[in-house]
Amino acid sequence: MNISPKKLAYFLVVLIICVFSLSYIYRVNKQDLSNAEPYTQEREEVGLSISDRSGAFLFDEELLEVSDGRVALTVWLEHTKKEAEEYGLIVLQNFIQTPFYIDGIHIDHIFEFEAESHSENELQIDVPINEETLELAIIIVRKPNNMIEGYQLETALQLEQVFVKRYIIKDQPNYNKERMLTVAEPDKVIQDDLDPDLFISSQSVDLTPFSSISEDDKFYMHVGNSLLSEEPIDYIIVGFKDWIQYPFIDNDKALYVPENCSGERKVFELITPLVEEKETIQFIAFPYPYEIWDGRFYVKAQGSFRIVAEPSD
Repeated sequence: MNISPKKLAYFLVVLIICVFSLSYIYRVNKQDLSNAEPYTQEREEVGLSISDRSGAFLFDEELLEVSDGRVALTVWLEHTKKEAEEYGLIVLQNFIQTPFYIDGIHIDHIFEFEAESHSENELQIDVPINEETLELAIIIVRKPNNMIEGYQLETALQLEQVFVKRYIIKDQPNYNKERMLTVAEPDKVIQDDLDPDLFISSQSVDLTPFSSISEDDKFYMHVGNSLLSEEPIDYIIVGFKDWIQYPFIDNDKALYVPENCSGERKVFELITPLVEEKETIQFIAFPYPYEIWDGRFYVKAQGSFRIVAEPSD
């Protein structure tokens, strides 16, 4: 069987991403199932766990209790790498970026911190919960101040990797799920055997990665289903510009893409936002929004892409 170089290259990219994803799934589930504090291991890893202030670690399927209109949690980041590394913490309510507090200090968008080598990092966060919040997401991004200069696969995979915990709010009667889910129609639907969950491309048909793009220029978001599952996957996709969430399509900050089937990808034409200097743009796809986690799925973020937006002058 002859395989074109373009398709072979894509499959190699997908294979590497899958290996990273499966490794991440294993680590996260290992921590969740033990329901114990993160621990240092010999090999280099990064793990994320969440506990309440009593020290009880939260399972993914647990409902999150709100007390006096807020939740107080401890974020545990286990960094067993040999080198120190910078991270950023972002909080979403109903997939919209929200302010929070770290040790009583108000954080508008992102909290950046450095994890020392082989360190356990404990962050006390306090989040005022909106009346209509159904789902809370806690996101850790890697090296928030690093930009991809020239497309290098290994560097891109490192910078695009995110660690996510998501929880449904308990006893929340004031939400309207239908109103929160605004569907945007794709510009194109392609039937083929390429199944990216999320892919940012310079082309509307071919999956052509890139590292940087000028402001007010066109690029394309491809959304599919790499799990090869008979069950379609719903996604919500968000975009950050310099780690501030921005409306990248139809003035909406969260793109709802329902019913993504294997063998089909939906293509959305996007325009690079205006920037005064080089800025990081990162997109993250969240599968199964507003659903309680169960044995059907494990990955809290199924796809992430980082590019650089540049001024046109």
